[in-house]
Amino acid sequence: MVIDRPAALAIFLDERDALLFQPLDEVPLPARNSRSRWFAWWYFAIALGFLLLAINKALTGEKAWLIALRSVIALGFAALGYAELRSSARK
Repeated sequence: MVIDRPAALAIFLDERDALLFQPLDEVPLPARNSRSRWFAWWYFAIALGFLLLAINKALTGEKAWLIALRSVIALGFAALGYAELRSSARK
């Protein structure tokens, strides 16, 4: 398959374990939805990690701006996760 324009690509493995690249609009809908939910929970896990790190450093006496930075990063990843969940529900 030749792609003459830039497009989002999805990577799949076929029966021979060779990589197949397909434009994202040709990928079956259930595959996109499950991938989107996977990314959403992945983002939530990263957010939880940053939040726990911020709590840990707050208890050990880290500088306040570093704790705030980790909290903002955690909120950003949580927002990404929420956006992914909403986008997978719409598809």
